[in-house]
Amino acid sequence: MSAVVAREDYAAHRLLGLELDGGWRVVEKVVRPPDATGENFSVGYVVERDGERAHLKALDFSFAFTQTDFTRVIEDMTAAFNFERDILGRCALSRMDRVVLALAHGQVIVEGAPGIPQVSYLIFEKADAMFEGSSGAASTRLTRNGSYGCSTTRLSASRKCTGAGWPIKI
Repeated sequence: MSAVVAREDYAAHRLLGLELDGGWRVVEKVVRPPDATGENFSVGYVVERDGERAHLKALDFSFAFTQTDFTRVIEDMTAAFNFERDILGRCALSRMDRVVLALAHGQVIVEGAPGIPQVSYLIFEKADAMFEGSSGAASTRLTRNGSYGCSTTRLSASRKCTGAGWPIKI
């Protein structure tokens, strides 16, 4: 019989204080309110580099360890992460200035962490605010210039974030 591991012991929850590629340092773990519905499969942090602060979203596989079809859940989680990373890259290449900018992405290994010690992450420009739709299916960040950006949602050709049945113009 295996020992029960607390979710906070898994790698994505142990990034505080680490130095990441590109000179980013993890300086603060973002505490989610108990009623928050977004970022269920990730852990938020504040990172800093040369005085610039940004938001880090770390993919958290701990949820998958409790599911009966572990491999399917891992597949879905990684597909969503890769989609978000790729769409943000396309937005940057298209010079879309009304979408939250992804500053970097990468992977770090957390020594001694149970389960999967690798943590994939995205680093976003720091937003002024964040809000969610009523079902929590879409998280939207309000950037410094008042425009909107999508996170783990679908971006349609009409440049709208879609999720939870409601569009947000960007």
